[in-house]
Amino acid sequence: MPLRLVSPFFAFSCALFLCLVINPSFSQTLNVALESSWHNNIAFALKRRELQESFEVSRRAAIDLGPTISLSGSYGLQSQRELDGAAGGFVAKEVWEAKVSLEQPLLRSGQVYSQYLSSSYDQRIAYSLFRKTEAQLILDGLRTYLGVVAASAALRVSEKSLSQLTERWEATRRNASLGGASRRDVALAAASLAEARASVIDLRAQRTATRRAFSDYFGIEPGELESPETLAEILPSISTTLLEARASLHDNNFDLLAARLELQKQRKIFRATRGSIFLPNVSLQADYSISKLSASGRDSFSSKLVFSYPFRPIYFMSGYRSFLNGLRFARDNVRLAEQISERELLDAWENLEATQESEKAHLETVEARGIVLDSANSETRLGTGSIDDLLEAERDFAEAERAAIVARSDSLYARFVLLKAIGTLSASLLDLQVPDYNARYFNRWGFGVEK
Repeated sequence: MPLRLVSPFFAFSCALFLCLVINPSFSQTLNVALESSWHNNIAFALKRRELQESFEVSRRAAIDLGPTISLSGSYGLQSQRELDGAAGGFVAKEVWEAKVSLEQPLLRSGQVYSQYLSSSYDQRIAYSLFRKTEAQLILDGLRTYLGVVAASAALRVSEKSLSQLTERWEATRRNASLGGASRRDVALAAASLAEARASVIDLRAQRTATRRAFSDYFGIEPGELESPETLAEILPSISTTLLEARASLHDNNFDLLAARLELQKQRKIFRATRGSIFLPNVSLQADYSISKLSASGRDSFSSKLVFSYPFRPIYFMSGYRSFLNGLRFARDNVRLAEQISERELLDAWENLEATQESEKAHLETVEARGIVLDSANSETRLGTGSIDDLLEAERDFAEAERAAIVARSDSLYARFVLLKAIGTLSASLLDLQVPDYNARYFNRWGFGVEK
């Protein structure tokens, strides 16, 4: 290699290397984006903290069922003297005492046990609603992801159409200068080119907005995203009938599960507190103490069964009616949740069928518009077709492609809406590598490892 070519070649290589390092092209799959939202989405973090607090409340309620152990003690100096004329003054003596007390509530009008039942069910209800939040996080994430994908794909279609219309306008101008085209043809080509340029400008602004929404939602910058065709292949499909979907809904719907758990909680609380009108408060108390006074020491042990009965029958009857009303309220809430979930399932099912039919129709439209465009190109080359027909065919084909992209995105999103309505949309369904907050570790130790 000649010496004079070494320096430019070396500079070009360095520049290429720096461009690749500074502005790398990386692939951003849907799973990677969704996993990032688990850690970066602030609203989801707040829901996670609420679930954590329900775990802690349940633990404290379980502890309240056990005994209460108290330790107490004292240490000091004591001086005394006789006042009957005996000789002598104050003499300081060491005095100390240590005491251990234990109290085990045996019956407290059902209050302690009902609090434990309530907090235990509240934890399960919170987890069911947390799974709903997870499903909504996935659903919103998919919509954000598809927004960028659809905007980018539509922009590519418009840029391709703009390039073709630019060539068409230049060819029409050349033909007009040679007398083969009229001023009307040139004006039509210029108008189509201006419309395509405006469409590209609008779609660029839309893509910028969707990419900014992507960064805000996922906490990462969008890279090279998966195409709608790829997403349609890898995302879970709906292979069930409406009857099977309804059966799955009754077993898995988040709101319906939470309403049923609330009804079970109210039933058990009602049974636990039903005897509060007649039953007293009973507890077992035990004390052991050791003390030293003057030169002697002593220890003592005592145990007793303590009971009391707060005689307030009107108050207790009012509380009884309140628990009964809560039970009826929970029962009505289950019926309402069943009605709402059924309606959401039917709406989601009909919307999925409509979007799938719409996607199919738009794909057929693209195919037909492509044939029309090919025919218009052939006729224009043979001189039997008008420039007006060709420009209209090109515009219609570009619009059909953009509409097909939107229809495919809507179909994918409708699939996930149905999965959420059924109650099967979850991180495990998509094989996301995120923490399972129902695992035994989190149930036992909570979220202490979470940052």
